[in-house]
Amino acid sequence: MMRFLNKKKIKNSLKKFIYKRGYKISKANNFVFLDSLLNKLLAKKGTIEFIQIGGNDGVNDDPLHHFLTWNSTKVSGFILEPVNDYFKELEKNYSDYPTIKTLNLAIHNSEKEMIMQRVNPASVNEVPKYSKGIASFMKGHHVNCKIASEHIIEEKVNCMSLSELIEKNSIKNIDLLQIDTEGYDAEIILNIDFEKYKPSIINFEYYIPQTMSKETYDKILKVLNENDYEIWMEINDITAYQRNLFIKLGS
Repeated sequence: MMRFLNKKKIKNSLKKFIYKRGYKISKANNFVFLDSLLNKLLAKKGTIEFIQIGGNDGVNDDPLHHFLTWNSTKVSGFILEPVNDYFKELEKNYSDYPTIKTLNLAIHNSEKEMIMQRVNPASVNEVPKYSKGIASFMKGHHVNCKIASEHIIEEKVNCMSLSELIEKNSIKNIDLLQIDTEGYDAEIILNIDFEKYKPSIINFEYYIPQTMSKETYDKILKVLNENDYEIWMEINDITAYQRNLFIKLGS
């Protein structure tokens, strides 16, 4: 048992060492473009400022957890999670990282409160582990995720718009805008005032047709293209990045 623990500790230390230098150990055919882009941007700028919308507990199925914690002295930003018990876990998981602020909020373009459809905590042993990440404004979203309605409850959550968040916290720069709202990603992106602020990188979900219609998908790509973003598509996510990002940084 001790030998196993030592091997695991060595493996994790090696991963961290390599990751901090802009690389990542992964299985074949498991390349993640966002990781590569963030590490290159960090190497050029020296710091990363971010907003993460839909943080869950900050660990499970989180595309930013390793990057943020392994580069904690070089990153700063906000992670938002509206579901109360998930937020408490998120807050605990980032309690040792003072430059990362956790907020018990959802982003909504117009409402101050919304009803969130989420898995009942009492059903945690009866549903798949991924069900923790399906909380959504969309009624019926759980059906697309193959979760029975008997396991779903409603929770009222506090909201503010993205522009309000930026103004209230005097955010001047956004290197990364990470969005995972299980169906509300498009509304947030389409409400961005690109004249006022233009994130260097925007990463979001684009499931078609479960959480985004083909028409909405086309509209988002058109808006991003008009605002000088290049597009990289993964199986579930899209990473959009400013076309001349590294040229501007002197690359």
